[in-house]
Amino acid sequence: MDPLCAVSGELIRVRPDAVPGLRRRLLIERLADGADRFAVKVTSLRSESCALSGSPGVEELAGKLWLKLPGYEAFQLAAIAEEDGKLICWFAQPLQPALVQAIINPRSIVSGYNSYRPRCTLLSTGAR
Repeated sequence: MDPLCAVSGELIRVRPDAVPGLRRRLLIERLADGADRFAVKVTSLRSESCALSGSPGVEELAGKLWLKLPGYEAFQLAAIAEEDGKLICWFAQPLQPALVQAIINPRSIVSGYNSYRPRCTLLSTGAR
């Protein structure tokens, strides 16, 4: 797996007795009833899988699982396994390589830099 400085996120578990047909990511993120949230750290990430630390054990994770990272939609997990005290998770849909790179290497915002440049031609001195 690709090295990654730990990224904080949430592991969302929708219990089997919760709403059965809930599949949409947006609904998962806003669901309060029947969902448990666990704070986790993503320690490595690839398109098809990731490793999590600070999460509950495999035996406590019955139901549908989603991984929510700050600034991104929740990603559904298809399978999990416990290895060396970490959870190894496989995504239901592989992540796009560009998305993986954006998570691994977020661009730092340079303070004082603004790419927006107003383009007002009505008030320029040459317009009549």
